[in-house]
Amino acid sequence: IENYFEIIDSSEKAYWLGWLISDAQLILADKNKFQLELTLKADDEDILHLLEKDLGLINKVYNSGKYYKRFSLGSKKMV
Repeated sequence: IENYFEIIDSSEKAYWLGWLISDAQLILADKNKFQLELTLKADDEDILHLLEKDLGLINKVYNSGKYYKRFSLGSKKMV
């Protein structure tokens, strides 16, 4: 995961990088630790699961209120 965006060599990587740059936000999780979070409507949850799959991760999509789903990464290099 740390090096996923090191080289943009596929349309999927370019697509996800665009999503993260345009819609994700940095959240201060702890004193000196940031997380990258992407929040979408619950109807679009499948998009977050595709991102999770492409990154080779599991259990990174969770509820964020009644109508929203959130994807969160704590990787220092990704942030």
